[in-house]
Amino acid sequence: MVEKKKRTPNISHAVSNACARYFTNASFILVSEKIFFVTLLRY
Repeated sequence: MVEKKKRTPNISHAVSNACARYFTNASFILVSEKIFFVTLLRY
């Protein structure tokens, strides 16, 4: 019982970390793409 209580928050924490990492990566890619297109349009 104690191990299950300890394990479940760790799993949810890992899932939330993975989701946050995925969203930050996606937003970073979008920002880099926007910068790339802006630099292309300037030249």
